[in-house]
Amino acid sequence: MAMFALLLTACGGGGGGGNESSPSAKVLSQPGDVMVTNGQPATFSVAATGTTTVQWQRQINGTWVDIPGATGFSYTLANAQASDDTASFRATLTPSDGGPVLTSSPVTLRVLAQAVAPSVVVNPVDLILTAGQSGTFSVTATGTSLSYRWQRRGGSETSFTDIPDAAGSTLILSTSNDGDNGTLFRVVISNALGSVTSMNARLNVTHPLSAPVFTAIPSNVTVVSGQTASFSVTLTGEPAPTLTWQRSADGTIWTNIDGETSSTMTIPATTAAHNGQQYRAVASNTSGKVVSPPGILTVNAAPVMPFLVTQPANVSVGAGSAARFAVVVGGTPAPTLQWQVSLDAGATFANITGAVAQELTLPSSTLADNGKKLRVLVLNSAGTAISNIATLTVRPGPQITRQPQPQAWRVGLPLPMFSVGAAGSDLSYQWQTSASQGAGFQDIPAATASTLTTFTPPTQDTWVRVIVKNAAGDATTSEATRLTRLKWTYQSPLPTGDSMRALKWVTDTNLVAVGQSGTVI
Repeated sequence: MAMFALLLTACGGGGGGGNESSPSAKVLSQPGDVMVTNGQPATFSVAATGTTTVQWQRQINGTWVDIPGATGFSYTLANAQASDDTASFRATLTPSDGGPVLTSSPVTLRVLAQAVAPSVVVNPVDLILTAGQSGTFSVTATGTSLSYRWQRRGGSETSFTDIPDAAGSTLILSTSNDGDNGTLFRVVISNALGSVTSMNARLNVTHPLSAPVFTAIPSNVTVVSGQTASFSVTLTGEPAPTLTWQRSADGTIWTNIDGETSSTMTIPATTAAHNGQQYRAVASNTSGKVVSPPGILTVNAAPVMPFLVTQPANVSVGAGSAARFAVVVGGTPAPTLQWQVSLDAGATFANITGAVAQELTLPSSTLADNGKKLRVLVLNSAGTAISNIATLTVRPGPQITRQPQPQAWRVGLPLPMFSVGAAGSDLSYQWQTSASQGAGFQDIPAATASTLTTFTPPTQDTWVRVIVKNAAGDATTSEATRLTRLKWTYQSPLPTGDSMRALKWVTDTNLVAVGQSGTVI
């Protein structure tokens, strides 16, 4: 709101002349002519900056003479007489920094025998101020013993209100701001014979010219298809910048959006075609042009309730085999899954820890798993779908009735025999060996009987096992058993006189040593 300073003057007018400013002082408002009736007081006022000494003067016989004691910004002649009619008055003002003395315009006092009703001669005029700047509204009126009452009406107000202490012919605005823009001012002038109201004068508050500057730029926006999307900016600039919104599919080629010229640009109903579009604002005025960074619009598909394209099917496996359940699901956004199992025929279900994929594998089914019920929950922000229930059937596989036994073997001796006992019908066998302590078993070619008698002699300790299958493909694997490869040791006394060249088996239990010369040692 503007700040007001009081300046008392009488009816406007005031002659020209006088120096109104110096480097350090300035007359803000000149005194005005005064009209009173005989015996009434007459008051003259002046307003200035940068002064410390005021001296009022009266012109007598063509010479300006100081009035004793008249050293304020206002001077009152307490009892005007007919002899004072047409007397001239002025004020001298001495700047505080010792600069040149200022002299106000001379004014005339009229002393009339009868009162004269108020009348506006010159109305206040519109005023344009830069924000923070001071200014004045003035009125020129005729009439005797006038009083003044200034009023204002803000831009959003519906009636005028009095301005406290604003009782002179000039109203000084000591400062102004944006909130004062558009405020109307008027003055009510009155005396004993009546009152009159001036015309309205408008205060326009502007800013120094400046190029547009964005104080807030468009933000990225994410919506669901069909929703409204808005991009906004705030900016400064003088005069007020005009705005144009633009869009681009690639950030290189930009197209103006017709009709979008406000600080907020709105897309009322987004579609998938808007996804990835970029939006920016272009601001311009007489001082320049600026382009905002773009905001990117992301349009996600509208949520769709989860649904199952493929339901889980019942699974039947032999004991020891893996059981696999699978589903195909849909929904937007992409749903998450949670497999559940029931141990009470489907009455209650519990989550299976970590089972959150479309495929669930139970690696090694046992007869205890027979009859388990399984289902999957499919969830997203739109809701939850529950699959049909699938049943796991576990068939008894071949039963190992006798495990293969560990064996030991020395080089040169026949390989030992391994055998297995198994119960079941239409059984088949596959023997396997591993040289890695029971890991990485490999099939033994043609070793498909319940006994193993022929295989490649090992060069180190070896593990042996057998897989037994029935006609349905159900398989049971035996325990892995160890074939220990023994090393020969020589007991003393060792042969002497002839270095040992070779060993030769004579029987399963007798060994002879052959010397360098070929003789038996």
